[in-house]
Amino acid sequence: MKTKTFLFTFTLEIIFTIIVIYLLFYSRDKTRNYLLDIQEASPELNKLQEDLGKQSLTTYDQENVQKKLDEVENTLDKAIILNQVIVPVIILILSLIFYSLLWKISSGIYLKKFLIYSIFPLLLFFFSAVQFLNYLAYVYLQLGSNNIILLIVSVILLIILYYFSLVLFSKNVKFKQSIGFAVKNFKRLILTYILVLFANALLLFLILIIFVLSFAQYSIIIPSILLVILLIIMNFQRLHFIEKVSRI
Repeated sequence: MKTKTFLFTFTLEIIFTIIVIYLLFYSRDKTRNYLLDIQEASPELNKLQEDLGKQSLTTYDQENVQKKLDEVENTLDKAIILNQVIVPVIILILSLIFYSLLWKISSGIYLKKFLIYSIFPLLLFFFSAVQFLNYLAYVYLQLGSNNIILLIVSVILLIILYYFSLVLFSKNVKFKQSIGFAVKNFKRLILTYILVLFANALLLFLILIIFVLSFAQYSIIIPSILLVILLIIMNFQRLHFIEKVSRI
């Protein structure tokens, strides 16, 4: 039974990870195409700007300027919507679908309970990811403002909330009982939780490495193999965490 459970959860996580990486690749390539379209329009926009400076535009020229500006703005809007709305929402929905099935198989939690318990950690995770990207933009591109405090606070809250979520997923009792159990047995679960947390952080790092290496057209074979090994370890960790909670 444990072998079947492991195989099911491992297969689900492999499929989910592949889909996420594909979405990141798709988003990157699509965004690059949008930027190329904007670059191609730049020379014509510069020429039109020079004509504007001469104040010798006809009605047709004005309409042409507005049309080109609208096209560039529309392209930028598509890139922003793709990266800040469409891809994150798709990943969020897929996360809820795949991990609800995964935890249903692993611990027998009701799907309704899983969705209720997981929505806030997932939203906080995406919020932390956005804050991290904004911080990188501030450090390397001098864009926006320094949000390091907000980033640190969101990460700390995410770590705390994720711990309680794992206990809620693993122990099929009432909400208050699970929270009380998590607080009371914090010392007994903390080491196992730290290992789970480290594995999740390493998973994100490997996905980032694969994304960067593929963008630079380097081989992704080694990080992909490491990713599969890590997913195997993470599935063992999950089952071990559930068993440890059930034994306490």
